[in-house]
Amino acid sequence: MKIWIVNQYALPPWETGGTRHYSLARELVSMGHQVCIIASNIHYSSRIKMKECHGSKNIEGVQFIWLDSPVYKKNSIDRIFNMIVFTYRLLLTNKVRSLFKPDIIIGSSPHPFSAWAAERLSYFYKVPFVLEIRDLWPETLINIGKISSQNLFIKLLVCLEKYLYKKADRIVVLPSLAGEYIVNRYNIDGKKIICIPNGVDLNSVLLQVESRNEDIFTVMYIGSHGLYDGLDILLNVASIIKYQEWGVNIRFRFIGSGPEKSNLYKKAKELGLNNIHFEDPVSKTQIFKVLKEADVCIAIAIKSPLYRWGLSFNKLYDYMASARPVILGADVADDIVKLSGAGISVQPDDLQAIALAIKEIKEMKYSQRFELGLKGRAYVEKNNSYRNLASKLEKLLCDL
Repeated sequence: MKIWIVNQYALPPWETGGTRHYSLARELVSMGHQVCIIASNIHYSSRIKMKECHGSKNIEGVQFIWLDSPVYKKNSIDRIFNMIVFTYRLLLTNKVRSLFKPDIIIGSSPHPFSAWAAERLSYFYKVPFVLEIRDLWPETLINIGKISSQNLFIKLLVCLEKYLYKKADRIVVLPSLAGEYIVNRYNIDGKKIICIPNGVDLNSVLLQVESRNEDIFTVMYIGSHGLYDGLDILLNVASIIKYQEWGVNIRFRFIGSGPEKSNLYKKAKELGLNNIHFEDPVSKTQIFKVLKEADVCIAIAIKSPLYRWGLSFNKLYDYMASARPVILGADVADDIVKLSGAGISVQPDDLQAIALAIKEIKEMKYSQRFELGLKGRAYVEKNNSYRNLASKLEKLLCDL
C-alpha cells in the first residue's frame, strides 16, 4: 500500500518534539508499505527553519518531503499566513505532484487547513481520505485561546471542521473521548471513528534500575514551554517548596523550548528560585537517557472544558515508558496516571496539592517509586507501543 501522511508539524527523529508520524510510518514500512510524510521546514515549537529539513530525504525507509514555509514569531496573523502558505504549496508544488501516486492519504490536523488540502488531494487522486484529529478545532481556540465562538474566523473553522468530518472515509482521534464530541456535535457516524493515541517506541527504552543521587531529588518536566503547558503553575509550586524544610534538596529541571521560555526564566529569577534549572530541548533519540535522571516526572493540563474529551500528551507516554513515577495535574476523564497506578493525580490549579504530591513521592523508598514506574511502563506496553498502534492503523487502512 502506498500512503501519504500530511502533517505540517511532523518531525524527523533527530529533532526535538513529537515524532508520532515518523514512528508510525517506520512501523508501516516494516510491514511492507510505502510511506511519505509531507511536512513544513519550520519547527512548530522553536518556530525557526530546521537546517537539515529541506527537499526530500529517506530516513530508515520513510520518505520525507519538506515544503518551505514562512517564519513566524507569535500566535498572530503571521502564524495563520504560515498555515495558508503551507496549504497552498501542498496543493500546487511540483514536489508533491511528482511523488508516487498514493493509495490512501492521511491528513492530520494540528490545524484544519492542511487537512483540507489533503482531502482535496485525495479527491484529485480518487483515493480514500483519513482525517486525523489531534486538537479539536475550533474548541481549542474557544476554550484555551479565549476567542469568541461568534468570531468570523471561528465560524469559518466550524464550517471547515464539519466539511472534513463529512468527507473523511475514516476519522482517527488522539484523545480517547474526542469521538463523542464529533458524533454529538456533527451527527457523524461513530463507526467511522477510531482512537489511536500517541505512543512510544519501546525498543528505544532500556528498562533498568538506576542508582540515584540521594542528595538531590529531581522533579523533571520535558516538553514544550508554551502558554498552556502549566509551567507558570510549576514555578509557583517551586516557590512554595523552596521554603519547606522537606524541600531543601528538591530540584526542578525544565527541559525543552517554546515561546514562553524566556518569560518563565525571567519570573523564576524574580522569585529567586534557585531550585529551578532551565535546559535545552533534547531529541527523541536522547530523551530516554535524560529521563533516567528523574526521580519523578510532572505534567500539567491547565483547567479547561476542552479536556473533558481527554488528552494525549506525548510527554506522559515517555515518562511512563521510562518507568518513572508521574504527577499529573489535570481535570480529565481519561486520566492514564490514575488508570495505570503510575503516580499521583491532582487538580491543576491546586498548588498545595501538587507540592504535597511531590513531597509524598520524595518520602517513598526508591523501591516504592520504581514500583509506580513499573505500573506506568506496563500500561504503555499494553496500550501505547507504536508497533501495536501501527498495526491498528494498518487494519483501518486495509479495510478501506
